[in-house]
Amino acid sequence: MTALLSFNDVLNETAGGEGRHILLGAGFSAGASQAMTDAGLVRAMMASPGFDTVRHLFEREGTYDVEQVMGNIVHRARVTGQPNKADEEWKALRGFFAKAIASSQWAGIDGNDGELMSQAGAFLAQFDSAFSLNFDQLAYQAFLRANDDGLCRFTDGFNSESPGDTEKVYKGFWSTQRKHLRFPHGTLYIREAQGKKSEKLTTRSTKFVPAPLLEQLGHPVEMRLRSICLFGFEQIRPLVVVAGTTEEKMKQICESEFLRDAFTALQRIRGALITYGWSMSEPDRHLVNAIAQNPGTRNVYVGIHGDCRTRENQKTINEALMMIFGRVPGADRQDIKFFSTDSAGVWRAPDLRFVGQSTVSSG
Repeated sequence: MTALLSFNDVLNETAGGEGRHILLGAGFSAGASQAMTDAGLVRAMMASPGFDTVRHLFEREGTYDVEQVMGNIVHRARVTGQPNKADEEWKALRGFFAKAIASSQWAGIDGNDGELMSQAGAFLAQFDSAFSLNFDQLAYQAFLRANDDGLCRFTDGFNSESPGDTEKVYKGFWSTQRKHLRFPHGTLYIREAQGKKSEKLTTRSTKFVPAPLLEQLGHPVEMRLRSICLFGFEQIRPLVVVAGTTEEKMKQICESEFLRDAFTALQRIRGALITYGWSMSEPDRHLVNAIAQNPGTRNVYVGIHGDCRTRENQKTINEALMMIFGRVPGADRQDIKFFSTDSAGVWRAPDLRFVGQSTVSSG
């Protein structure tokens, strides 16, 4: 049986090292709201307008796993030689799924979301950088709260073109004094303007949402994702990597400066990487390889939720251990350890001994 460390063990072992970074998977969002769990997303999809237009795709594959369905669509196109039909199905499912996620988070976070955000912000403040694979804005909101609570400052690489602008464009990461938040698979409130840099939908933006309609969008915190629901996926064209295979995902990543920068950063971080709520499934093979082949990442701590003996957790454990054999020739051995995500308390009160603590050794 695999021994699981506690989250405090992970923090203690990584203190004073070259860096401490975290990769957030779906489990991060699922811990905040029942609406963001697998079952919650299925309920949201079935209740969302337009479900009838894609229902046959799920029924044909016999599953509500969107990535599996998309992967099967791509595979079927290769076998049957009907790429046009597959492309139509793929685009329809991609747009519908993105809107379903927006609808799920629009419902809000269970309980006292202000307190929960402070707790999640304190959790993220313990890391030098965060990579989120989620399309929602929970990680962004948590970092905003950590900033407001005086725990850390952060940047997502976006800034105004000139003082007073309401629009934010991607300019890259220049500050080494701030925590970095990156999205290797994109997020719903960022879009890639054709032939231009990526743009961020903000609560004051009038480029994505016409000014007369801003008042209809309700509370500013909800506005970004609510706009996706009201104006549609195609109108806003959010930058999200939704594909059924790792090859298709890498193709989308390489076409965007914003996504490419995030992926490259994962390949270049130094120190320890902690994964939280990420199952290392086959469609994310490109991320697994990026971690394994990064000579600067010698310690990887993989989060396991619940009983490590379950079939799903055993698969994650095996995938993680296989990274040892994917190292760049000549690189130091990569040490893979496992910890219980239940001990991390992401959406509970954190251990304040570690919040804001520098992970970089002064010696």
